[in-house]
Amino acid sequence: MAALTALLYYNNRPPQINIPRHGVPKSNGWDDFVRAGEMVNSINHLGPYSQTRPMNSWTIPEYESFVRDNTPAFKILRCGLNKPYMHPCWRSFSDRDFPSYARIREMARTLSGEALYYKTINKPIKAADSFLDGVELGVTLPRGGGLITDLVGVAVEMICTKDFPGVIDKLDSEELNHVASRLVRIQKKRWPYSEVVLEDGRMSTEEWKEIFTKSSDRKQIMNPGYWQQDTFCLSSKSNPSLADRAGFVCTNARFAFANKTAILIAIQDYHEAAAREQQHPYKKTSRVCVPNTPILEICNSNLTTARCARSKAETKLTLIQTYVALRRYKLNYGCYPTRLSQLMPGYLKKIPIDPFGLGKPLHYKLLKGGQGYLLYSVGFDQKDNGGSSGDWYRQDVKGDLLLK
Repeated sequence: MAALTALLYYNNRPPQINIPRHGVPKSNGWDDFVRAGEMVNSINHLGPYSQTRPMNSWTIPEYESFVRDNTPAFKILRCGLNKPYMHPCWRSFSDRDFPSYARIREMARTLSGEALYYKTINKPIKAADSFLDGVELGVTLPRGGGLITDLVGVAVEMICTKDFPGVIDKLDSEELNHVASRLVRIQKKRWPYSEVVLEDGRMSTEEWKEIFTKSSDRKQIMNPGYWQQDTFCLSSKSNPSLADRAGFVCTNARFAFANKTAILIAIQDYHEAAAREQQHPYKKTSRVCVPNTPILEICNSNLTTARCARSKAETKLTLIQTYVALRRYKLNYGCYPTRLSQLMPGYLKKIPIDPFGLGKPLHYKLLKGGQGYLLYSVGFDQKDNGGSSGDWYRQDVKGDLLLK
C-alpha cells in the first residue's frame, strides 16, 4: 500500500516541462479587430447578412443608414489590417475570449453587408474591396492561434467569399488588376496550418500543466473516486450498470496513477508529429498515432476535420484568384486560355494548386470555342467527378467544388 501511495504522489508531482510562448506586436492588429467587433455589437445595426428578411427587400436609404452607423467600426478594422498581427498567446482557460470571436464573425457579416450596398448602387470596385477586407481579416486571424481561432478565420472567409464572385463580373480591366494585386497580398498572409496545430498542442499542454500544478486540482486528480463521480455526472446514462461502474473506476484509477509529466510530453510529441504531417497536402485521414494516454483519448482534437475546413476556405479563394486571372486574360485576348499555364506569368505567378487535389492543379477545361470554361476543385471526396457540382457545406454530397 505504501508503495502504491508513493507511486501516486510521484506521478502527480508538478510537471517540470518548458512550453514555448510567442510574443505579440506592441501595436497589434488583434486589438483593432476586437474593438471593431465590440463597436459593431454596441451599435447593433444589423445588416442584410445578419437578418432573416430577404436581401432584395433592402432599400437604398436602409443600406445608407446601416453603412453610416457602422463606418467607425469599419475604419478601426481597416486600421488593424495594416498593422503587424499576432494572435494573443492564450494558454489558460481563463484567457479565452470567445465573445470576441463571435463579434469578429459579426464584423465579417457587417463588412459583407457594406459590400452588398456598394454592389446595389453600382460601385463594384468598392464592393470588391469590402469583401476583400473581410477575406483578409479571415486569413490574418489564425496567425499565432490554435484550432478554434483557425476555424473562426475559416468562417469569416466563407462569409466574405459567398457573394464575391458576382461582383468580379462587373469590374473593368484596371479594377481587376487591383483585385488581383490584393489577392496576392492576402494569400501571402496565410498562416500555415501546421503552425496552428503546434500552437493548439502548446495551448493544451500548458492548460493541463496548470491543472496538474494547482494543489486543489492535483488532490482531485489523485482521488479516483472524485473523477468517478464527475464522470457519472457527465454521463448520459441515468442508471449505469455494474460493468459501466467498473469501467469508470478503471479509467479513473488509470488517470490518477498516470505520470503527468509523461502525459504532457506525449501531448507535445503528438502535436509536433501531426504538424509535420500537415505540412503536406490535405488527406482525409491521419497516419499519426494518438498516444495511449488518458487525456489525448478524451480530449484529442480532430485535426484532419479542422484541416478540411481550412482547405475549403483555401479552395474558395484559389478559385476566386484564378477566376480573376481568367477574366483579365479574356479582356485582353477576347477568349479564355486553352490551359491554365497560359496565365503565367502575366496573370498568375504559378499554376493554381487544388487544396483538395493532393498537390495537383485545379481542373480546367475550355468550352464554347474559347468563350467559356469549366474550373473546379475535386472537393471533399478528393475524386474528379468531371465538374459535377457538389455542396460547399456538406461533405457527404458527392461532387466537385465550383464557383457559382
